Amino acid sequence: EERRRHRPSATAARCHSCPMASVLGRLGSVARMGGSLLGKVVFTRSAAAFGAGALTAMPMMSGEDFFYYSFITDKDPDAIIDFYSTEDFLQILGIFPFALHFVLAGVVWDLEKENTNTVYQSMEISFTLEEEEDDDGVVGFFQKRERFKNFIPLTSFLLWDQVQCYGYKRREDETVEVFHRGEYFHGPMPIRLLIGLHARYVIWATERHINSRLFAGEDMEGQHDQRGNIPAYVFND
Repeated sequence: EERRRHRPSATAARCHSCPMASVLGRLGSVARMGGSLLGKVVFTRSAAAFGAGALTAMPMMSGEDFFYYSFITDKDPDAIIDFYSTEDFLQILGIFPFALHFVLAGVVWDLEKENTNTVYQSMEISFTLEEEEDDDGVVGFFQKRERFKNFIPLTSFLLWDQVQCYGYKRREDETVEVFHRGEYFHGPMPIRLLIGLHARYVIWATERHINSRLFAGEDMEGQHDQRGNIPAYVFND
C-alpha cells in the first residue's frame, strides 16, 4: 500500500523553478543597459497599463495538460529529489547565470502564505512537494507542483497564470521516468508559445545533466558549472 506525504519545504528555501526566469533575466539586463545609456528610466502606472493593454489585446489561450515530456534514467531517486528540491534545478531553468541572479535578487517570501513568494512584485510563485513510498520504503513517486501568476508590476492585474509539475515515477525494473508536465495555462498566445519552447529546452538540458557522469557525484564544482551551461557541456562532451 502506498503511503503519501508532503515533503517539508525546508529543502526548497529559495525561489525554485521559474519557467520565465530566462525571459526576466534578459529583460533585466536590457533595462540596466538602457538605464546606463539613456539616463534615468521612469516607471509609471500608465506605462504599465499600456504594456498590459498590448498583452491582453493578443489572442488568449486556456488549456490543461499543455505539454508532457519525459526520459528514463537509472540514477539514484534520492539524488533526483534533491536536484528538484533545491536551486540546482533553477540553474537549468534560468538558462543563463545572470538570469538566475536577476530573479533571485527580486524574491520576497510571503510570511502569510505557505511556500509562496513574489518576484519584483510582478510574479507570485507557490509550490508543493509530494512523495509516495513503495512497499519497500523507497520513494516511488515524487512531484514538485508550482503555480506561476504574472501580474502588471505593482498591481493585482493578472496577465497569465500557469501550473507546471516536475518529478519522477519509479518503474518495475527500478529505473525511473523523469517527467515535466504543463498542468494548466491561461494567458496570451505568444506567452504560451514561449513557455512551450522553454519547456522543450528544459527537459533536454535536464536529461543531459541527470544522465551525465557528474550527476550525484563528488565533483560539486563540476556539477555547478555543468548546470550553468548545458549546451557547452554537450558540445564539448
